[in-house]
Amino acid sequence: MASRLLLSLLLCASTMSAHAYTSCHGTTIDNPAEQLMPCPDTPNCVSTDHAKSNRRLPAPTDVSLAQVRRAVEAEARSSIVAEGDNWLIAHFKSRLFGFVDEAHFISRPDGSLAMRSGACSGYWDMGVNGRRIERLLERAREDQSP
Repeated sequence: MASRLLLSLLLCASTMSAHAYTSCHGTTIDNPAEQLMPCPDTPNCVSTDHAKSNRRLPAPTDVSLAQVRRAVEAEARSSIVAEGDNWLIAHFKSRLFGFVDEAHFISRPDGSLAMRSGACSGYWDMGVNGRRIERLLERAREDQSP
């Protein structure tokens, strides 16, 4: 009986997704390995999954998550706050006022990279999150390490 219960628990645990993650602006996602955090209805967030075309990023297929991780680590005032085998979430702190932005990257099975970057507070970011994503991707593309 005990071995059957243990087997059931192990099977259940092996089918569970990644741990839920609560973003800096309070949204909880059940599986950060499969689902990007949604953008709030403010212009301080960009995403490959955004419904609005002017805030939607193209999903690159020419960079790996490992390259993006190294690019994030090279960014000033950055920290990786959560990660798994195929995803990571990073925080970036502004130099002057210490505002925090949060970025989420997922390496998808089709080889594309899903991305989302948004401010943790406020309304307008003057395009900072979009420019940071572009800078990170440029740095990742220059990185020839596997």
